[in-house]
Amino acid sequence: MRVAWPAVAVLFLGGCGPSGLSEERESEPVQDFTSAQQGLVSCSSRTDTGYSNGSAFTITVVTADGKPVEVSTANAYAVMQAAAAQQGVNIAVVSGFRTMSEQQYLYACYVNCNCNSCNLAAKPGYSNHQSGHALDLNTSAPGVYNWLSAHGLAYGFQRTVPSEIWHWEYLGGGPGGGPCGNTEDNCTMGEAQGCGNFGCGCVDHACSGGFCPGSGCSAQHTTNCGGFGAGCADGTCAGGTAPGSGCTAKETVDCSKFGCGCVDHKCNGGAACAGTGCTWRETHDCAAFGVNCVDHQCAGGFGPGSGCTGKETTDCKAKGCGCVDHACSGGSACTGSGSTARQATDCAKFGCHSVDGTCSGGACAGNGCTAKQTADCAAMGHGCVDEKCSDACTLKQTADCSAADAGCAKGLCQRDGTSFQVDAGPPASAPSDDAGVPEGMPPGREGPPSEFTPDASVPGTAAPDASVPGPVKGSVQPGVPAPANLGAANPASGGCSASALGPLLLAAAAVLARRRR
Repeated sequence: MRVAWPAVAVLFLGGCGPSGLSEERESEPVQDFTSAQQGLVSCSSRTDTGYSNGSAFTITVVTADGKPVEVSTANAYAVMQAAAAQQGVNIAVVSGFRTMSEQQYLYACYVNCNCNSCNLAAKPGYSNHQSGHALDLNTSAPGVYNWLSAHGLAYGFQRTVPSEIWHWEYLGGGPGGGPCGNTEDNCTMGEAQGCGNFGCGCVDHACSGGFCPGSGCSAQHTTNCGGFGAGCADGTCAGGTAPGSGCTAKETVDCSKFGCGCVDHKCNGGAACAGTGCTWRETHDCAAFGVNCVDHQCAGGFGPGSGCTGKETTDCKAKGCGCVDHACSGGSACTGSGSTARQATDCAKFGCHSVDGTCSGGACAGNGCTAKQTADCAAMGHGCVDEKCSDACTLKQTADCSAADAGCAKGLCQRDGTSFQVDAGPPASAPSDDAGVPEGMPPGREGPPSEFTPDASVPGTAAPDASVPGPVKGSVQPGVPAPANLGAANPASGGCSASALGPLLLAAAAVLARRRR
């Protein structure tokens, strides 16, 4: 499993420690071997402690050109070295992996200026060489630097320190292969193949990830992804700031058994678990269009849907409320209109308010108030019109009463001291585009990942973590309104035909439908 690290990796792997010291001004190391036998990669391995940005992890080290090098870096280097040799260019490692004691020595030489020519050295734990992926190469030799500049990236190596032409780092990718035959996550090819037969990945010589327990990533791989604010799952950067759910196949399946989604290795969202069901990147991408994110999909706000997970919807319903954009709203017990910005905007195009996800009030049937708003106003001896306490009537109620040769007060027609109500028909659902993306999303814009809906048909291989909450009784799926056909939508139907506003509303709907086509 390999990762093609983006060029921006140089920003995170530049080697600066908290003290502000950097490797960018180190002197070029001196090549200290002459035997051609040292140009071979020895696969005799040992484990050591590597460091990245001060964090320790276990590293597997072999030998390349007589220097200690992390095993996946050594494999990629050997393949690159052989390719260069075929073109008459002889690349060699001058400096590779450094232990903590070696870096402490170099740092002390710099601080005390009593050894190593007083060369600058990074603070121990913050040198790129302590990660095992940084190599100082013999770029002063004929043709080496030019060859690396032209071909290094194809083998996964990049120059990451602008002032050091000899400093190159293996950041993943390349053609693969190499004499030691280890994967990037520290498994032999045979081990990786054996784990793959069970639908699992391989990490540190053990099956991990896929349909097996574990993240499917080594500590180093996880650290590398973390440098970008991303998680790691099944050998790739996933979740957090990276595309993907951040969960292995097993984690996704196990969470789905409880009616939950999975985000960054944890059950999240769905009909039974707390959380939005979205990664940071998915939430950020949806927010760029004024939309919330629910269960790995853009929903709510100015987009289709309620903007709530199944659990949020169920929990709010138990309180007598609706759910909008991850918060209880509307209904008979909660403040708020119970409508998303998209629903309110769509209803407003027809001169109506939106209440609990339906067009109501204004030029539409209904008083334009939630049950709570109506009850609160009634407690003060008033009616409720368009979300405000008022003894007047909505635009439609007034028009309908006028058509019946009557006045209107508190939502009722008044004639000769008698109150009566004109059958205005039921409130209409808020119109919605058929497209599942917010209006205004530019063509070709990469939206949030959509391929992470849990596949409950895939069987799990082990019992789920007991810390995962059980299903909620009576849980339901999020109440996402079905898209309406705007060409036929008329939120003022069922009584509007008796009003002079009916033809105007139909005309407005037709114009809107043509515009959206």
